[in-house]
Amino acid sequence: MKGFLRVNQRNKKIGNLKVQYYNNNRTYSYDNISDNQIETIEVKFWNKNKREVRANHPRSVELNNMIESKINQLKNETSENEKNVTNKKMSFVDYFQTWIDKYEQRKKRGTKKSYNSSFNQLKSLLKEKGKTNLYFDEIDFQFLEDFEDHLLSKELSLTTQNKYIKSQKSIYRRAVKRYLFIPKKDPYNIYKIPNGESIKEYLTISHIQGLNFNCFERGSKIENTRIRFLVQIFAQGIRISDLMTIRYKNLLFDEKGDKIDIIQFKTKTPLRIHIIKELLKYLFYFVDKDEFYKIYYDEKPIETNLGSMSISGLENLFYSISTTGDSSKDEGNIWIKEKLKNVYKDIYERQIRCFKKKRKSNLNNFILDFLDNEVFENVEFDMKRTFTKSQRSQFESRQVPYNKSLKNLDELMNSGITISSHTARHTFAHKCVKSNMNLIHIMNLLGHKNIKTTQSYLKGIDDKILHDQVRETNEVFTYDLLS
Repeated sequence: MKGFLRVNQRNKKIGNLKVQYYNNNRTYSYDNISDNQIETIEVKFWNKNKREVRANHPRSVELNNMIESKINQLKNETSENEKNVTNKKMSFVDYFQTWIDKYEQRKKRGTKKSYNSSFNQLKSLLKEKGKTNLYFDEIDFQFLEDFEDHLLSKELSLTTQNKYIKSQKSIYRRAVKRYLFIPKKDPYNIYKIPNGESIKEYLTISHIQGLNFNCFERGSKIENTRIRFLVQIFAQGIRISDLMTIRYKNLLFDEKGDKIDIIQFKTKTPLRIHIIKELLKYLFYFVDKDEFYKIYYDEKPIETNLGSMSISGLENLFYSISTTGDSSKDEGNIWIKEKLKNVYKDIYERQIRCFKKKRKSNLNNFILDFLDNEVFENVEFDMKRTFTKSQRSQFESRQVPYNKSLKNLDELMNSGITISSHTARHTFAHKCVKSNMNLIHIMNLLGHKNIKTTQSYLKGIDDKILHDQVRETNEVFTYDLLS
């Protein structure tokens, strides 16, 4: 057992102090030197040869004593466990539940939720087999294959299967590491966990047009879902967790452009959303629904050969002409575009005035209708946010019905994919690629911290898009050579 500094992969100048030891699986394990918190130091203060903190660190004596104390603790535990261990029937189900409870107590709710999903799938498999319990010595290669088959029957993605099996592997090896159970052979050493690259499904431009230019019954649940989803798409594919937390105070209107500035819930990093007319239109629905329908559906400010028309009526006419593919009607589309362009400008300014007025008296209120303003009155969605149990419950529970309702949108689009709130992010990313946007710009618009995440969103992109981009690049290159 020795002191060890695990260097941070994102910031290689710092690392976490741990104790490294060789366990009975012939692999190295690591424990933090403190049970209460993670101790971090700069790499320059770590002596690799002596495996200790250098004397020029202000807390060197204290930290080195903590390392020594942890080593002694682990040695005592190992010695005691080796004396007491007996491979009697030990319940894997009970041990799994114990760790889920620990995550709840430590308020690691994201981790708890992930492990709980895996645990529920395990119980589902046991129920199919007519069993109520599972013991450690029953977990072998055959059991792992059975569990994999069970996950396949649920039509879960390879990514989800991988996560669930790794969660069980983690629980299993914690027990082994603590000498609660000593296997004759670790089944996870010979079992290959499913690992595949899931294709990020997205909606095409025609799907979005269908969603944009058609609507459901006013005030209906599915109409509310349609508009929430369109806000997500036009707000740069914003995550559902961030969509829920947009307040009026996040809106900024100035001469440099209209925008929404938020701290992302998942990454706790800033994100700027640029307000375009489509985003403003659908956000306005949540500001004043009566005025929204009045502006876009009831008023008829546009004179045509067919008589006075509403904005929605003219948009639908444009959509109908566009989808017929009749080039002889291009002239009519150009005329409609010009008419709409003039009307949009007036409406945009009209809506901005409403937003500014509402913002003055409702600064801390949410714009969308997910969360209760009173329940979250004192919560700041910043880097130091804290939730009570009831707040956390509401925040998580309000996402579920929205995702369920999204599946009904396919009646309008006939996309052939299972739509979720995250589909908005994939859709926006693909739209950016089709517009030949730089990958770095797409990463910034989506609010990703790592470009690899952005690249994973774009796997499975249409060959035609790539072909067109290569052709355009070659055309530019050829032109440069000739000029």
